[in-house]
Amino acid sequence: MEIDDEASDGNIVKGNWIGVGADGSTVLGTGGDGIFISGGADNSVLGGAGANEGNWIASPDLVGIEIDGETTGTVIQGNRIGTDLAGTANWGGQMDGILIENSGAGGAPSSNLIADNVVAFSGQGGTWTRGIVLYNTAGGGNTLLRNSIYSNVGLGIDLGATGVTGNDGGDGDTGPNNLQNFPILTAATTNGSTMVNVSGTLNSNASSYFRIEFFASATADTTTFGEGQIYLGYVNVATNGSGNATFGTTLSAAVPVGYVITATATKSDASYSTFTDTSEFSMRFTTTAIAPGVLVVDTASDTSDGDTTSITSLLAN
Repeated sequence: MEIDDEASDGNIVKGNWIGVGADGSTVLGTGGDGIFISGGADNSVLGGAGANEGNWIASPDLVGIEIDGETTGTVIQGNRIGTDLAGTANWGGQMDGILIENSGAGGAPSSNLIADNVVAFSGQGGTWTRGIVLYNTAGGGNTLLRNSIYSNVGLGIDLGATGVTGNDGGDGDTGPNNLQNFPILTAATTNGSTMVNVSGTLNSNASSYFRIEFFASATADTTTFGEGQIYLGYVNVATNGSGNATFGTTLSAAVPVGYVITATATKSDASYSTFTDTSEFSMRFTTTAIAPGVLVVDTASDTSDGDTTSITSLLAN
């Protein structure tokens, strides 16, 4: 499916089966991209948050969804790329799951939203291998939230199409999504059934706001940076004047011991209601069992050696 017209803004593509037979069990493939948006067709909506609004794209020969040309404001939400309807079987074949390039005129923010999608099994038959890739011409402001990204041959999220982009102090580099730094995980423990504790740090722009999203996967990715199959939740953080933030949170989720945890950082406004640049996935951290023990909090007001208002805050400090 191709939309390639600068005069064609506000397109809506919802609820389609692309590369799938009418019986829902036959893989047909696409002969090219599953969905291709180009030529400045701004503010298109591909999928949606409602039931059956997402597009189902199976075994595309090139890319599942590609955004090309000076195209901004695209919403890619609730789509399933590379799997059966249940989201478990390998119906991939695409080179990349979602690809953005040449978006945003003159390098301006492209402001695309990629949320709540399943992107799996990329790189099965081609030289590209990523789940979601933003080329150097993708611009900034591409927000990635709550996506399930797994079993791709290469990186789950690749900023710049160059492999893992290392963090830089203060996050002053430029590129797609301003090469947003990823979080560093320092601990991940689970009781295996109802809760998982995760803590870590983020270094980025000074005095700024971020949403840290957490993901779990049953198996470790071939890279040390992993992907993120199961969305677990998030915590909001603010960096200090040196660009540093610490976080520690307890998430309500059944995560077995031995699963790997990864995280992304997405820049936010102060109210945590508007989001822009999302990072690549963090280095993976393997969960261990929560050790039994006793934690004594002698007062809730003494914060000279750390924030003692809650156990979660103590763990973060």
